[in-house]
Amino acid sequence: MKKTIVLMLLSLFVLGTYQSNVFAEENNETKVENIGIDNNVRKNISDNSMTDIKLNNLIITSEHPLETIDVELVDTENKVIANVYSKGTSDLIESFSEEKAPNNLLQRAATSTYNSTVSARYRVGSSSSSIYVIAYANVNISAGTGWAQINKKPSSIWQSPDSSGNWVLKNKNQSVRTTTFPTTNMGLNIQGLVEISKSVSSSMGLSFKFLNDVGFDMSGTVSSNWYARKNYNSTVYIKTMW
Repeated sequence: MKKTIVLMLLSLFVLGTYQSNVFAEENNETKVENIGIDNNVRKNISDNSMTDIKLNNLIITSEHPLETIDVELVDTENKVIANVYSKGTSDLIESFSEEKAPNNLLQRAATSTYNSTVSARYRVGSSSSSIYVIAYANVNISAGTGWAQINKKPSSIWQSPDSSGNWVLKNKNQSVRTTTFPTTNMGLNIQGLVEISKSVSSSMGLSFKFLNDVGFDMSGTVSSNWYARKNYNSTVYIKTMW
């Protein structure tokens, strides 16, 4: 009888310990997720009116103040994505992404060197505009535990319209502001002209008035074969250290 009681008490002790450990691990996982979000979004040290967002090994600087935005970080198998919204809304202002290093590189050595496609998606026009331009750069990165650097000038930089319609980009120009490599800080200048014809705007459900209201320059009249055009000029700030 004594043996039975001892075994029962021992079983209850083990079960209670197991449940406590599981509870602690679940709480720890939640804390790690919350801390990770906080550590990945900070005010820019040099300019408090801008916000730094850490993706994978790279940090992208948004020109919007931290107090005015919400940042959603999405960690997928191949890349990390940051969606930037107007505070308290679902209004997407911009988004950024960074491809991760291939798994075979991460498994081979403590330090890995690889090419990553970095993208920045910017709105063209006022806050009501639904037109976005996407800039891409092929960035060569070396990274290890607690450090990373950009080794050389991006091998290619390009731009494209988003998937909202068949409008076109004209007068595209992209350049690298940084002249010395390797570096921990790099800027990319992105310029161009968005052109939307009347027929394309109709297929997108965008009216003459709407495009005029969000800041596009209109040529022609509502009843004519008009065009909407808007110049844009942005800088993609990329760095590897806070």
